[in-house]
Amino acid sequence: MKRPVNNIFAHTKYHCFGCSPHNEIGLHLHFYENGDYVQS
Repeated sequence: MKRPVNNIFAHTKYHCFGCSPHNEIGLHLHFYENGDYVQS
């Protein structure tokens, strides 16, 4: 079962290219727990 992982770095001053929802040119990746693994 896939379970969403909370993005604890999603505050407005965090501009990660991969996962920040506030980076306009970023990838906006979402991550999920899948058993013992995390996948996007």
